[in-house]
Amino acid sequence: MRTPGQRARALGRGFIGWFFFVGLILATPGMALDPQRRVSQYSQDMWRSDDGLPQNSLLSMVQTRDGYLWLGTWEGLARFDGARFTVFDKRNTPELRNHTIKALAEDASGTLWVGTGQGLVAYRDGRFERAPGAAGPLETARVETLVAADGLLWVGTTAGLWQVRMGESVTRQYTVADGLPASHITALTPGEGTSLWVGTPEGLARWVDGRVEPAPFPFPGPESRPYVMALRRDATGVLWLGTKAGLYSWNGVVAQRFTTDDGLPSLSVNALYADGDGNLWVGTHRGGLTRHNTKGFSEPVPGMEWMAESAVLSLLEDRDGHLWVGTYSGLMRLRDGPFATYGIPEGLADETVSAVLEDRRGTLWVGTTSGLFRYENHTFHHVGTEQGLPESVIPAMHEAHDGTLWVGTLTGAYRYDGQRFTRVSRAQGLPHDVVTAILVDSRGDTWLGTQAGLARMHGGGVTVYGPKQGFTNPIIVMVEDSRGRVWFGSDTGLVRWDGEQKGFQRFTQQDGLPGDLVLALHADPDGTVWVGTETGLGRWREGTWARFTVAQGLYDDAVFSLVPDGDGSLWMSSNKGVSRVSRRDLEDVAAGVRPRLTTLDFDTRDGMRSAECNGNTQPSAWRGEDGRLWFTNLRGAIVVDPVRVRESRQPPEVRIEEVRVQGTPVPMEGPVELEPGASRLEIRFTAFTPVDAARLPFRYRLAGHDDTWVHAESRRALYNGLRPGSYRFEVQAKGRDGGWTEPVSLDVVLEPKLWQRTGFWLLCVLGVGILGVSVYLLRVGQLKDRERWLAERVKDRTQALARANAELEANMRTLRQAQAQLVQTGRLAAVGQLAAGVGHEINNPLAYIVSNLEHASEEADALARELDGTRDVGARLKDVNQALRDALLGADRVRRIVQDLKMFSRPDDEKQGPVELHAVLDSAVKIAMGELRPRAKLVRDYGDVPRVEGNEARLAQVFLNLLINAAQALPEGQAESNEVRLVTRRGPDGRVVTEVRDTGSGISPELLGRIFDPFYTTKPVGVGTGLGLSLCHAYLTAMGGTIVVDSEAGRGSVFRVTLRAAAEAQRAGGDGASVEPPATSERGVPGTAVPGTPASSGHIATAPDVSVEHGVAASDATTMRLRGELDSAPRASAPERAQGAGGGITPPQAKSTDGRAADSDAPAASQENGGRMAAQDASVTSGMSRSSDVGTVGSHLGAPSSTHGSADGPPSDGAGEGGRFSAQAAPAPAPAEAATRGRVLVVDDDALVSGAIRRTLARENDVDVLVSARRALEKLTGTEARYDVVLCDLMMPEMTGMDLYDALAQVDSRAAERIVFITGGAFTATARTFLERVGNPRVEKPFDPEALRQLVRSEVARARREASGRAA
Repeated sequence: MRTPGQRARALGRGFIGWFFFVGLILATPGMALDPQRRVSQYSQDMWRSDDGLPQNSLLSMVQTRDGYLWLGTWEGLARFDGARFTVFDKRNTPELRNHTIKALAEDASGTLWVGTGQGLVAYRDGRFERAPGAAGPLETARVETLVAADGLLWVGTTAGLWQVRMGESVTRQYTVADGLPASHITALTPGEGTSLWVGTPEGLARWVDGRVEPAPFPFPGPESRPYVMALRRDATGVLWLGTKAGLYSWNGVVAQRFTTDDGLPSLSVNALYADGDGNLWVGTHRGGLTRHNTKGFSEPVPGMEWMAESAVLSLLEDRDGHLWVGTYSGLMRLRDGPFATYGIPEGLADETVSAVLEDRRGTLWVGTTSGLFRYENHTFHHVGTEQGLPESVIPAMHEAHDGTLWVGTLTGAYRYDGQRFTRVSRAQGLPHDVVTAILVDSRGDTWLGTQAGLARMHGGGVTVYGPKQGFTNPIIVMVEDSRGRVWFGSDTGLVRWDGEQKGFQRFTQQDGLPGDLVLALHADPDGTVWVGTETGLGRWREGTWARFTVAQGLYDDAVFSLVPDGDGSLWMSSNKGVSRVSRRDLEDVAAGVRPRLTTLDFDTRDGMRSAECNGNTQPSAWRGEDGRLWFTNLRGAIVVDPVRVRESRQPPEVRIEEVRVQGTPVPMEGPVELEPGASRLEIRFTAFTPVDAARLPFRYRLAGHDDTWVHAESRRALYNGLRPGSYRFEVQAKGRDGGWTEPVSLDVVLEPKLWQRTGFWLLCVLGVGILGVSVYLLRVGQLKDRERWLAERVKDRTQALARANAELEANMRTLRQAQAQLVQTGRLAAVGQLAAGVGHEINNPLAYIVSNLEHASEEADALARELDGTRDVGARLKDVNQALRDALLGADRVRRIVQDLKMFSRPDDEKQGPVELHAVLDSAVKIAMGELRPRAKLVRDYGDVPRVEGNEARLAQVFLNLLINAAQALPEGQAESNEVRLVTRRGPDGRVVTEVRDTGSGISPELLGRIFDPFYTTKPVGVGTGLGLSLCHAYLTAMGGTIVVDSEAGRGSVFRVTLRAAAEAQRAGGDGASVEPPATSERGVPGTAVPGTPASSGHIATAPDVSVEHGVAASDATTMRLRGELDSAPRASAPERAQGAGGGITPPQAKSTDGRAADSDAPAASQENGGRMAAQDASVTSGMSRSSDVGTVGSHLGAPSSTHGSADGPPSDGAGEGGRFSAQAAPAPAPAEAATRGRVLVVDDDALVSGAIRRTLARENDVDVLVSARRALEKLTGTEARYDVVLCDLMMPEMTGMDLYDALAQVDSRAAERIVFITGGAFTATARTFLERVGNPRVEKPFDPEALRQLVRSEVARARREASGRAA
C-alpha cells in the first residue's frame, strides 16, 4: 500500500516527466530518428558475417566514448568503426575464455566491461584483463547483463546479482535469500537515485539502499510474476518492462499492460530502448521491431520479415541518433537522412512519381503513372473518376494565381475548381490531346504545351502556335520571367515569347545554350533565367550565356529540375540524385574568380530509396511553404528540409586507432618514441561518420618524411627505414561536401643510435680537435728537437739514402726475378698439361706398335724354326726377328719417357700416399741427365728403404731441382773428375734419408743460412730465380719432411732430405725386411691368388747395390748389348717370357712391404734393365689395389725394382741374357688352368688398336671387334651374345666406356663386372672418380701382349667358373 505522500510525489514526478516529454516533442529535432516520419521512411543498412561479423546473432551492444560500436555474439566480441569489424576471441585474446558475450557496459572511467559465459573481462587502454580488482570473485560467473552507474558495476548472472564498487575491493552478492525473486538475473536498469530495477524469470525486484524489495506495483494481466526479458526507464521516468506476456509500463502510479490488441506485434518482448526523442523502441520475438509514442504503436519496421524468427535481441542508439538493431540474422541500422521518401509503404499506389506540387492551401499533389494523389493529414488520397479525372498518367500540373489547379494528361488538360475537374482537349482547339506543360502567366493567359505544338488560351479563345512558329516537338517546361516574357523548353532548344508584337525568339547551342534538350527552367526576380539541359546548366542574363558542366564541378550534366531554397542555393535533380550549389559559387565560376563549383550531393546514403530522379515533366521539383523541397523520384516523392541538411552534414571524426612498431602495438599517450633501430612503423586510423564510413577517402603525411599528402588505399600508413628524428603524422578524411577535415596528428620520435646522435659527433669533433692540437704541439716540439740535430745528420741521411737506393735496386732485381719465375711457372704448368695430353696421344699408337711388333717377332721366330733347314731363310728370319726386337726396345724406351713425363705433368695434385722413392729418383735422374752428363758422373747408392709418405709429383720436382742445382755447381767438360751421388738409407728414427752429394765449389758459411730464402740465389744473373730451394723447403715441410744442407767451400755440398716412411711399411717392421701380405683374389679381395699369377714374396735386397752412370747414355749401351745377345740367346715360350718380364700387365696381386709388386720367383729379373722395363709395364690393377692417386695407379703397381741398378746404367751381372726379352731370365711358368677358348669382345674407337688386340688374343680366344660403344651395348644386351671378357677403351666419342659400364650395370651387372678398361693414361676428373668407384681391372697403353693374354686367360677362367657354379 502506498501512503498519500508517496502517491503525491509520484504524481509530481509523472507530471514533470510528461512536461519534459512534451518539451522534447516541441523542441528542434535533435540527434535521433525523426519521430514525425513513418518507420518505413528510415533508411536501413545491414551487416552480416560475410561483412566481417564473427557471427550473425547480436546479443549485446554498446558504444564507447571513443566512437566505437562494440558487439557481443555467440562467437566472440567485435569492434565496429562503421567500415570494418575487428574481432576478438580466444585465438587473439586469451582473456576471452568463452565466446558468448551477452552483456557490455562502459563505466565513467572509460573501461569497457565484457560479460562472458565464463567470467568478467575489462578492456582499458587497448588491453584486455580478466576481472580486475574487486571483480575477482566473478572470474567464473556466467554473466547475463551489466549496468555501470554511480561508481558501481552491477552484474547480473545466473547465480544472483553482484555489486562491484569501482576503485575498492568490495564486492557483494545478492541471491534469493536477500529477496530476489530468482537467482537468474535477466535484465537490469537504473532507477530513481541510486536504486536499481532487477528483472528475473520470476518477476521484478528493486534494489534500494542495500536491500532488495519486491515490485512496488501489481502486474495487470493473467501473470502476477511474468518472465522479465528487458527493462528500460525513459526520460520521463516511466519504467518499461518487456516480458513474455507483453509490454508493461509503470509511471510511479499506474501500471499498464500492452498486448497485440494495442498494436504490439508480438507478446514476447526481448529488447527495449528509449531514444532521445521520447520514442520507445520495442523489439519482439516473431514480431520484429516497432516504435511506441504518444500516438501508439507504429507498424513493424519493414524488411525484417525475412530475418530468423523476426526476432530482435538487442537495441542501441548511437551518438548520431541512429538506431542499431541486433537480430539473429545480423546487424541492422535505422537512420533518417535529410531526405524522406513517400512511396508505396506510405500510401501511394505507384512509386513512379512524375510531378509534384503544393497548392497555396498546403495540400500536396503528387502525379504518378497510376493517377493523381492528394496528401493531407499524413495520408494519401487518390483523386480519380469520382472527381472527374479518369486519367492515370499525369505529366504536368500547375496552380493559377486564383488557386485553380491545372493537370495535364494524355487526353487533355483538366482544370480543378476545388470540387471537380473540367477537361480541355482538342475539341476546344488544342493542337494535341497530350498536354506536357501548363502555365498561367501574369496576364491571365493559359499556355498549354502539347505533344505537337503550343496553345494559348486568352480572352475566351485559343491561339495555336505550330510549325510556322517552330513548334513541332513536345513542350517540356515553361516559365515566366520578371518582365512577363514566357520561356518554353523543348527537345529542340529554348524559345522565348516577347509579346504579340515581337513574337518568339529561339536559342540553341549555337547561341550559347548548354544543350538543345531543355528539361528545367527557373526565373530569378532580377531577370536571370536558369536553364537545365541534358548536357549542363545554363545561365542567361542580359543576353549573355554562361555554361556549367561536370568539368566545372557540377554533380551531373543532366539537370532534371531547378528549385531554389531560402539560403541562396539552387537544387538540381538528376539520374545520380540531388545536388545543391551556391549561387555565389555559380557567379564566381561564371566570372572566372574560381575554377570549380563546390556542390553538396545527395543519394541513397541520405534517405532516398533510389538516387534516380524523374524529369521531362513539369513540375519535377517544388518548394513548399515550410521551406521543404520536393522532387520526383523513381521510388516515390522525396522531400528534404535544407535546415536538416546543415545539421546532418557533420564532418568525419578522424581517429588514430593503433600504432605498431616492429609489428607490436605501442601506447599512444603523448609522442610515440621509437627505440634506436626500430625501422618499421605502422599507423592505423579510422573515422566516424554518420553515413557510409566505408567509402570515406583518407590522406596522410609524415611531416619530415613525406613531401606531399599520400592518398590512402587502406586505413593504415606503413613506413620502413625511417631516419632518426622527430616527425609529425597527420591524417585527414574528406567529407561529403568535398572538404578535408582538420588533420589529426601524432608526434613520432625515432631515437638515434649512439653514433647517430649530434652529441656523439660533437664529442668526436671535439676529441679529434683535441687530438689534433696535441699532435700539433707534439709535432712542433719534435720539429724543434729535430732542427737542432738535423744538420749533424745530413751526412748520415745521405749515406742512408745511398744504401736505400742500393737496396731498392736489389729489390727491383728481385721483383724482376720473381716475375720471370712466375712466367716460368706458368710455362711449366702449360708444359705439364701438354705432356699429359701428348703422352695420351703417344700411348694409343704405341700400343698397337708394341703389340704388332711382338706379334711379328713371334711369327718371324716361328717361321725361322719351321724353315731352319731351308737355305738361308731361317737365318734371314732371325735377322728380321732381331730387328723387330730392336724396334721393341725403342718402343719401350718411348714408353718409359712418356711415363716419366706423366709424373711431372701432375704438379697440382696435392694427394699424398705411399711413394716408391727409388722410382721417383730414377725419373728425376732421367729428366736431369741433360744437365748432369757434361759435368759429372752419376752414382746411385740405394739402400733397402720402404716407401715414403708424400706426393710423387712434388718429390720428383724436389729431387729434380736438387740434381740440377748440383749439376750447375759443377763446371762443364770435367765429367770424369766430378761426381753427383744419390744415397738412400734408413735413419735411426725409422725415417728415410735421401742425400744428393756433389763435388762442386760448395757454399760459404755466411751464405749458408739464406739459401732457403725466397729469391735468394748464388747463381749468375739469368741462370736462377732464387725460388728453387725455397719451393723445395715448402714442399717437403708440407709432406712432413725436412731438408738440410752440409757444405764446405771448395769441397762440395750435401743436401739431406728426410721423409716419413709410409704407414704400411712402419706397421710391417722397422728393420727393412719385407713381409708377404695375403694373396688377393681375382678382383683384388684377399683370398685366392689370381690364376696364372704366382703369389710369392718379392725380392729382398740384403746389401746396397751401387751403379755408376757416365756421360754416355746408358740406355743406348744397353740397347747395343741386348741386340747382340738376342742372337745367341735361346728363346723362351710365351708364358715364360711373360713371367720373366714381370708380366707386363698383371691383375691385382700381393705386394711386398715396400709397396713393389712381388715378381714370382724372379729376383734376378727385377735387377736387370729389361726386368725393370717389364716391371714398369705393369698396368692392370683392380679397384681394391689402386693407390690414392688414380692417375698413377699403373705406375705404382708396376714401379721398377730399383734397389739394384738403374734403368739408364749398364746392365749388371746376369743381365746379358736378353733383359726383358731374355728367356733365360724368366722362371718356369705357373701351371695354367685347362686350355679353353674364351669369347672376347674388344671395344675401341681406334681400329688399329683394336686390330692389334685381336691379333694378340686370336690364338686362344674368339675375338669380336667393335669401334662403337653403342653397338657394343646393343650386342651385350642381346640374348645371343655372351662374352667372357670385354676389353673396352675408357675414353671414346659419343659414348664412353664409363657410359657403357653404367648402362650395362643396369641391365646385367655380371656382364658389367667382366669389363676390363683400356686407357691411354690421361684421366679427366670424371674418369678418375669413375675408376675409384668401380672395381674392374684396367690396362694402360702400351701393354705387353703376353701379359694381356695372361690377364684374359684369368678372366676367362673366372667367367667359366662362375658359369659352372650357377649351372650347379
